[in-house]
Amino acid sequence: WRSAFSVQFFAVHIPVQPAVRRVLFTPLATGPEQTQKLPTTPDCSIDDINQQPVVHFPVTVGDILRVNGWAAISLKDGTAPDLTAVTLTAPDGAVEAAPARQVVREDVNLYFHKPNMGPVGFIASVELTSLTGNYVLGLELSRGGKKWVCTTQVPIHVAATLAAN
Repeated sequence: WRSAFSVQFFAVHIPVQPAVRRVLFTPLATGPEQTQKLPTTPDCSIDDINQQPVVHFPVTVGDILRVNGWAAISLKDGTAPDLTAVTLTAPDGAVEAAPARQVVREDVNLYFHKPNMGPVGFIASVELTSLTGNYVLGLELSRGGKKWVCTTQVPIHVAATLAAN
């Protein structure tokens, strides 16, 4: 053990590798149906977008969208989804969707007195480089082949950004 030591920092220039984006971020896919036709559930929360609480609308994002929150099909029945997807609905009604990674949210399960409800939390990292303009961020849940949409929706504005060189 030494009480003093020295450190040196150097700039490292790593060339951009476009293939890495596909590993880190889920691409959007055009949805097969409009979400307005699906049954709804109010038991959802979008806790943050790009690591910021959702307090002002619309939320402006660039080419990456990170969404964190929780969603249940029914808190009353303790029903968690098998799959949660993030959706972006364009003004013309076209829906783009990307699956989210489901995570355990013990805080939510305990708060609603459903400790065995399952993984209601979700995290999504989505690449938006093909989009610009105004959209509505929503959630689509699936269980046993049936789908629901959350009544929680957030207007977002996707701003064009310059790609890093």
